[in-house]
Amino acid sequence: MSEVMRWKLKGFIPGVEGESKAVFQPTVVLAEDYDNAIRLFLDAAERCVAAERREQALQLRLNAADQLADDIQEERQKLIAYGRSCGLDEASTVCSRMAYDTYYPAGSRFKYFVPRAQARLGDLLIKAANAIASLPDGPYDRFKASQRKKAEKSAVA
Repeated sequence: MSEVMRWKLKGFIPGVEGESKAVFQPTVVLAEDYDNAIRLFLDAAERCVAAERREQALQLRLNAADQLADDIQEERQKLIAYGRSCGLDEASTVCSRMAYDTYYPAGSRFKYFVPRAQARLGDLLIKAANAIASLPDGPYDRFKASQRKKAEKSAVA
């Protein structure tokens, strides 16, 4: 743009009478220079529009990727919960089998004396509960996390 030559018009300007000539001294350029400047401006504007379109397309791709990541995370949490559920069901089945073995010892046709069998079953269930509670991110950890959240909310309020 610095190579564009500019001129100030001096002298008589048709249609302007009685006005100060200093006020009406417009700057003019050659038509060819003006056309080149307009072409450069329009090219720059087209590049800006194209860049905005690319940005919008990339933003759409980013939003889709974020949504996919959220969906995958939700699916992961569902699978973890399902796995825990299956694990707890399996633990329940194992406990039931062990309880049956406690009540009906191998090689015997008779049940143990009920209070003794219930004490053994209680010991077994306590061991199973402790094993389940000691799992990482198990029920005890979730309980402690909920207690911390409740304490934080009550401290804020």
